[in-house]
Amino acid sequence: MSKYDCTKTLDYAHEYRRMCSSTCCDVCPLSVLDYCIMEGVTEEHIAILQKWSDEHPEEPKLTSKEVEDE
Repeated sequence: MSKYDCTKTLDYAHEYRRMCSSTCCDVCPLSVLDYCIMEGVTEEHIAILQKWSDEHPEEPKLTSKEVEDE
C-alpha cells in the first residue's frame, strides 16, 4: 500500500483525481473551501486532501504475474 505525500505535486494530483472519482461534490472534503480546482492550491487544500488520503489508502494492485499465480 502506497502512502502519498500531498505536499508533492504529483502525489497531490494523483490523490485529487482519486478523491474526485470516488466522492460526490456535495460531500467532498474540499467543498468547505471556496473552490476545489487544481489551480491556486493552498496549504489548507493540501492538509484536507492529505487527511482524506490517509483515511482512504489506495488498494494495492496486482501485477499480471501475481494474478496468474492466484
